[in-house]
Amino acid sequence: MTLKGFSPKTKKAYEGHIRRFCLTHSEVFLQLNVKNVHTYLLGIFEQERSHSYINQAMSASKLFLERYLDVPNSL
Repeated sequence: MTLKGFSPKTKKAYEGHIRRFCLTHSEVFLQLNVKNVHTYLLGIFEQERSHSYINQAMSASKLFLERYLDVPNSL
């Protein structure tokens, strides 16, 4: 994220979203896919989080899946 020019606050927020996503899917961590992300984002939406929070969670999840788990075109 540093190489992409993300600010320290953005990195911290993304790391939090990725950590929460991974914790909610720890039982299937090695088989994570787009469906898991959609389920996670729907759960956030149902918690009535702000749209900016949900968008940030979606961007963080997309970065995580595409960059680190090599899942192409994740969202």
